[in-house]
Amino acid sequence: MNAPSTLAGPVESAYVFRHALLRDAAYQLQLPGDRARLHDLALTLIEDLCGGRAPEAAPLDAVAPQPFQPHASDAWAEELVTHAQGAGAAAPRRLYLRRGAEHRERRHQSEAAAVLWLRLAEASDGAARGEATRRAGMAYVHAGFLRLAEPRFQEALALQRAGGWIHFEGLVLGDLGYLLRLTGQMDRSVAHFGEAVERLRQAGSRANELLAIEGQACALMEMGRVDEAELALTKAKAIGLEKGHEGSLGSVQMNMATLYMDTGRRPEAERVYQEALGVLRASGDRRREGVALSNFANLHRDDGRFEEAERLYAEARAIAVETGDRRVEGVLLGQRAALFQSMEQLDRAENGFLDSLSIHREVGNRRFEGIVLGQLANIRLDQKRFEEAGRGLQEAIAIHREVGNPRSEGIGFGNLARLFAETGRVDESLRTFEKALDFHARVGNRRFAGIHGCDRALALLAAGRADEAREAWRKSAATLREIGDTQDLEFAVRAQREACAKAGVAPLDE
Repeated sequence: MNAPSTLAGPVESAYVFRHALLRDAAYQLQLPGDRARLHDLALTLIEDLCGGRAPEAAPLDAVAPQPFQPHASDAWAEELVTHAQGAGAAAPRRLYLRRGAEHRERRHQSEAAAVLWLRLAEASDGAARGEATRRAGMAYVHAGFLRLAEPRFQEALALQRAGGWIHFEGLVLGDLGYLLRLTGQMDRSVAHFGEAVERLRQAGSRANELLAIEGQACALMEMGRVDEAELALTKAKAIGLEKGHEGSLGSVQMNMATLYMDTGRRPEAERVYQEALGVLRASGDRRREGVALSNFANLHRDDGRFEEAERLYAEARAIAVETGDRRVEGVLLGQRAALFQSMEQLDRAENGFLDSLSIHREVGNRRFEGIVLGQLANIRLDQKRFEEAGRGLQEAIAIHREVGNPRSEGIGFGNLARLFAETGRVDESLRTFEKALDFHARVGNRRFAGIHGCDRALALLAAGRADEAREAWRKSAATLREIGDTQDLEFAVRAQREACAKAGVAPLDE
């Protein structure tokens, strides 16, 4: 036995094993029946020390589960599982497997929680088995191990479909939609979220229907289908305003603010971000608060408010570390590195992108691996390391195409076109800019349509087509001005004036 000293009787009857091998040898000498009685005794003693057996939670297959209620035994849950198993007590074993998993989740130890959920699934049947398997999948997502999550979700989906449990089927479909969005499989993500909305609506699960609609809106945003995304978020907000669903409003507002930012409505974006942060902090939703902070930092970075952006990134990263979310931490490191790049601190930016890339590869986040490879290539392009930049951009574009991320694929082509222009391949540059601008138009990426439109104007100037360059530059600069992207507009103005001085022509903005 390895119980704390406070559980021992009088000193002369207490056994203290000072070496693990001696303890194991003493245990193995006991007959099976005696071992079971020892485990049962240890189970009872620890429970008594903690004020009795922990309360049963609502069943996993309950449609409206209750929030986790902490108990003094939670820190001992995994040891209690061992003793319950040794005593042959199936019900306490299931009780403490679940409590151990939920305790680990509350402490943001997601990988350990996933293992406990899977052990609980093996000890369960019916909808409860499928739900425990789904919870294991989400724990792997939160830990950043995306490759381990999808098999768990597919297993859970098969179980719930086989049993005809549409509420739980809807939950798994929504989680699969989220995972597919994280891995860049946008068409599949939208389809799974759509199925989830239908199942949850049929089941009358209004709160979870809201979450599925919101998830689908996020996937639509990333595909550039912004009108559909805004309509979906408006529907989600209407559900959130219904009595009993107010707690979901913070997340919906956060995503609406991001949509406003991406479509150039920056004053509305800042106002709604602040509203969202207030709601999320009041609800104690630390994960989403961290995401909202990082998105709010992006807005400050793009507006040239660098000091405030760096503070917000630091606050968001502290939450990611606190919650043990490696995937989000990797994203945040990349966002902060982009800030350093905007501040023209290229060494800090390159190191930050390398740290971010390492985490994305560790957790299998292929989509962001492609994004960060492209950002690293841009650093090397700015440093005139053209061969490294070219390889990086080509690798990034291949990953964007593989995972179905047309927004980033268009950005990659635009930056590749800039490389061609800077290395004297002007005709190839112009062809590649046309390809990039086509992507930007299809996905509604106005910001990069403006940035790469201005870059294309300089390629036209280099080709001796000054009148076309002037018209193209003014049109693209107007786009940046309309969406409030002052920082990129300043860079564009500086670059075109240097190019015009070199070419011996009047500035394109005069």
